[in-house]
Amino acid sequence: MKNSGIYMINRVTLLLVLFSIFRLWAQDSIPEYADANIQLKTYLDNDQVPQNREVVYHVELSWTGELDRYQISNIGDPVVSNLKLRGSGSSNRFFIDETGNPKSIKQVNFYFTPIEMGMAYIDGITIQYEDKILSQKETLSAQRLGVKVIEPLQDPNAGLDIGFVVIIAVVILFVIVVIYFVIRFLQQRKLNAQAENDKPKTIEEKYIELLDSIELSAENRNETFSSITKLLSSYFIEKYELSGSVDYNQIKEKMTGYNISDDLQQKIYDLYERDKLSKFAREQVAENELHLFFDTVEQLIKQIQKNESEKDNNQ
Repeated sequence: MKNSGIYMINRVTLLLVLFSIFRLWAQDSIPEYADANIQLKTYLDNDQVPQNREVVYHVELSWTGELDRYQISNIGDPVVSNLKLRGSGSSNRFFIDETGNPKSIKQVNFYFTPIEMGMAYIDGITIQYEDKILSQKETLSAQRLGVKVIEPLQDPNAGLDIGFVVIIAVVILFVIVVIYFVIRFLQQRKLNAQAENDKPKTIEEKYIELLDSIELSAENRNETFSSITKLLSSYFIEKYELSGSVDYNQIKEKMTGYNISDDLQQKIYDLYERDKLSKFAREQVAENELHLFFDTVEQLIKQIQKNESEKDNNQ
């Protein structure tokens, strides 16, 4: 029994010695900078910001050691007042400091748009992290920061909006083009009208105008009828340089070259026969006859004008 007790004491002593050796070895394996604390810093680019500029809020974590030494929880969007979050971004940086130790920095930047002039605030944020070397979990907190939103600055490029300038230029160019073509159109129409006026009238145009000037009066139908017959005779006398009075046979001879229909020729014959009855027998011309023979003379002159125009074009 005595030997058994001594054996147990020696066994326990051996375990204590081994445990002490293991602790010393574990401590030696931890880098000298393992006890370096992680640091949190928050700051603003400016404490006064115009209303039409951005408020930039920086969250910076720094520590001595590798980048993966700390497991950092997600940094959520901070609670703000009189500000609207536009976006955010993050970056990591690793380097060796002047003492030869590794240095790591994690930075998160938040970009806010001011809502109105006055004070704006960004509440302090809380960040949780875990030290992977020491297996410790800790929490860091930042204080609340304020920024003064002042009157907006005048944008030097506000009056030089490229899109607006392009639109104005296109509209001006369009107006110039429209004005140019309108002027050209009016000038051309004026020239055409002038050329039309300067162009000598044909005999047909002259006698159609004279025919239109005759008033179909119901009171003096016989006289009006006689005027229509005389106008037709004068037309053939002037056109073909005839002499003396003109009868239907002379007119018929001239109509043969113009493809005048038999129906129209018959109406011209009836015109001269009716004119004889009106003059010598004193028969009263009916109103419908007056209109009929007026249209007949107009149709004949226009038919001759059309045929001559077609001949000119074919030549």
